Amino acid sequence: LERRRLLFGDSITVANSYRDLGQLGIVEGNLPAALQAYRKEAEIRATDPVAQSRVRPATMVPYMSALFDAAAADASQREALHAEAFAASQIPREGDTARAIVNMAARLDAGDPALGAAAREYQEALRKRETTRRELALMTLAPPDKRDAVREEQLKQELQQAEKTVAAREAKLQSDFPRYAGLVSPRPLPLDELTKLLKPAEALVSFFPTREATYVFLVRDGTVRAHRASVTYAALDKSVRDLRAGLDLADGQLRAFDVAAAQKLYASLLAPVAPGLQGATNLIVVHAGPLLSLPLGLLVTQTGTAPAGPPEQADYRQVAFLGRQVPISVLPSTGSLRSLRAVAGRSKAAQPFIGFGDPAFGGAPGDTRNLAALGSLCRDGHAVDVELVRGLPRLRDTAGELRQIAQALKAPESDVILGAEATEKRVRSSDLSRYRVIAFATHGLLPGELKCKGEPALALTPPATATTDEDGLLDAGEVAQLKLDADWVVLSACNTAAPDGKLGGQSLSGLARAFFYAGARSLLVSHWAVATQPTVALTTTMFDAYAKNAAAGRAAALRVAQLKLMGEPATSHPSFWAPFVLVGDGGAP
Repeated sequence: LERRRLLFGDSITVANSYRDLGQLGIVEGNLPAALQAYRKEAEIRATDPVAQSRVRPATMVPYMSALFDAAAADASQREALHAEAFAASQIPREGDTARAIVNMAARLDAGDPALGAAAREYQEALRKRETTRRELALMTLAPPDKRDAVREEQLKQELQQAEKTVAAREAKLQSDFPRYAGLVSPRPLPLDELTKLLKPAEALVSFFPTREATYVFLVRDGTVRAHRASVTYAALDKSVRDLRAGLDLADGQLRAFDVAAAQKLYASLLAPVAPGLQGATNLIVVHAGPLLSLPLGLLVTQTGTAPAGPPEQADYRQVAFLGRQVPISVLPSTGSLRSLRAVAGRSKAAQPFIGFGDPAFGGAPGDTRNLAALGSLCRDGHAVDVELVRGLPRLRDTAGELRQIAQALKAPESDVILGAEATEKRVRSSDLSRYRVIAFATHGLLPGELKCKGEPALALTPPATATTDEDGLLDAGEVAQLKLDADWVVLSACNTAAPDGKLGGQSLSGLARAFFYAGARSLLVSHWAVATQPTVALTTTMFDAYAKNAAAGRAAALRVAQLKLMGEPATSHPSFWAPFVLVGDGGAP
């Protein structure tokens, strides 16, 4: 294997061979040998861009499992092995997020000639290297009488040069276009670098659900606390769906929240690492899988009795929600903390607010048939049908919602863009870099609902006829091309559960990355539809708290607003205060 690695370099084939060797070590009961092979596999998958682009969570499970087995067997090495597992958990990409990033990158390449040229040169260097590797591999596998020693030596030299070219062009991308490089070729964030980025009393928790178990990591003060929970991906998916069933208000009916189920999930996932949360002033959460569709703040930290009475009269003020204990913010990946913290300070934009909402849709409120039809059509590979976009459910209440937020932020009504004016063209033609807060009160469409796009999108008023630039869907690639200097981007009518019940929180990660690339510092995103008055109360209280005490951070401002709603019997149900999550840097600026 080492000879093959020297001959062909770090490639997917070599990485797969090391994985096979690691699995052989497990079968033979030789855990040290297995770990040695898995480490070499992980090294390739973490650094080689071609290998990295094809890593999915399941790829790293054998390595992660072996590390936890070794940690259980040797307490003296437990902390180091858990830290190693945390690093390994950062290598894979979720499928929907990976597809969204590919589409965003293509759009960015086309929109910036210098970036496009550098990206094409890099991709061409990668293709040249892979082609040379394949030709050399085929030659070395040929029978001795069919091998050409002269050509073989020439290919070895060409491969060495190709490796140098790839490294040089990747370095150029990293130096000239660091945000783009971080988007398309993210690198795991080493523990020592993460420790420097985390501020005093900040903690980061990361989840890695698999078919067999869910791995939980909590990082604080340079230490990794880890736990392998016996919660399978399927069980986690069911738990999240069941909890969401008691939260969505799409039909206007308030349902009883399953306090016992929320406490059980907390006990399974977070309780074993909870000592690391004591005294924390900001909890940064990196979700994965089904947890991307569930706000962590509604988990319950202590056993207790569920409120009595009908749902609309039940009082949840005494329930020990995690959101009471600590401010919470969410990141699309651990590595995104690096780029977010590189954006120093608060927005310098002069204008307080601009909002887009109540697009000219013709569907009845709550009617999700066109959402489902749109997804079905796109899964068949057809183009977007603007009539299906036009038939999305109308969001009349968002007009008043945006007007009230604008009034609270002392913004002119002319910066509230509604109805037929709320189009992609209007968004792109507006100088959004002038605004500190930008709101989109409209449907968020998920990749699961919108397979033809392969990336998330915000639905706006569609044109009479779809064009390349205007189809009524502002997708992540188009978002990434916007120029923003915003402290907040508010997405107040998103739903991370699709009409068919499938969880679509992965798409939130792709959309967040696009807004961060464009220049947003944080997103306030809803996981399900919320009534206008609780939404306005939460957002205006949050903005006011941030204006009065920005030093406490954005997550703390959101928590102030949530605690206010929790403290009122009528809005103590998590349906009202829990849907909004802060995605981005929630710490002090």
